[in-house]
Amino acid sequence: MRRSSLGLLVGLASLAASIPVAFAQVATDPVGFLTLNVQGTGGTSSSALSFLGLSFTQPVSYQATLSSASGTTLTDSNATWSDDQFNGANGQFYVELISGTGAGRMSNITATSGSGHSITTADDLSSFVSAGTGYKIRKNWTIASVFGPNDESGLQGGTSSTADQILIYNPGTGLYTTYYYKTIGIGGIGWRSLASNSTDASNSPLNPTDGIIVKRLQSSNLGFSLAGAVKLGQTSIPVASGLNILGNVYPSGTFTLGSSGLVSSGLTGGTSSTADLLLIYDSPSGLYNTYYYKTIGIGGIGWRSLASNSADASNTPIPFGASILIQRKNGGAFQWVAPQPF
Repeated sequence: MRRSSLGLLVGLASLAASIPVAFAQVATDPVGFLTLNVQGTGGTSSSALSFLGLSFTQPVSYQATLSSASGTTLTDSNATWSDDQFNGANGQFYVELISGTGAGRMSNITATSGSGHSITTADDLSSFVSAGTGYKIRKNWTIASVFGPNDESGLQGGTSSTADQILIYNPGTGLYTTYYYKTIGIGGIGWRSLASNSTDASNSPLNPTDGIIVKRLQSSNLGFSLAGAVKLGQTSIPVASGLNILGNVYPSGTFTLGSSGLVSSGLTGGTSSTADLLLIYDSPSGLYNTYYYKTIGIGGIGWRSLASNSADASNTPIPFGASILIQRKNGGAFQWVAPQPF
């Protein structure tokens, strides 16, 4: 897969002045930009796929330490937020634990209580929280904030059948949600999903670990920039049974199959026919490069590609600004604890 170009603009003083956080001293995440590359058809096919990842985050909106947790309720007795500050009309936010045994775990916020100094999360994180556990709150990316409220990314607009499409896979349902930029017809113009040609979909949230598929119908390649904050620390990424399409959350560093932490986190090894598979899509060729962790048989053990059961593939890079596919064949869900690669 073509590597995205990267520019890191590390300037902590200017960042502290520009990001709206609760306390200026927490605005320490470096910022930068990434060029996301979308492959065109080249005139040789009707469509082309690109697998993108959101390798930056939105700026930190709040950072402090938790006092306690119970079920899906996280409490910070010193919190100064207001009711519904991190949910509802303000958009969808998520919390990330940044210390303790659950460092790197994230969950979307469903409610914010000012008087209760608490937030409610979609997932139960309480077993990873003790007094003093650090956390950060960020706003989720949306279709509009990534691709532009008026399609500034340059994707081809049109109808549901003529526009370029953005697909988000849900491993829980096994279904895709498909978005496009509507420029003509009944129902107005703007971002829409295939579920409704009249409902504004511009604020549809994208989770930090979402892999994004762009189906381009035009012959030309496309590149557009994503600017944001660099995520620091390890990341805990949920991997479900079956197919997963996961975005690389980091924009730089050395991130390979061997250094990914996938095997130690729970990816199942075996032979090419029994092991879980990891696929990296090559947009120009339209082919998948498939890898697995070999634990038995002739050719030694370790990361291998389907092309060779003896050639070490551990140094194969996981591309930045891109996503990977994991076909979980064996066992249930696990949390991929992905180490910071820089």
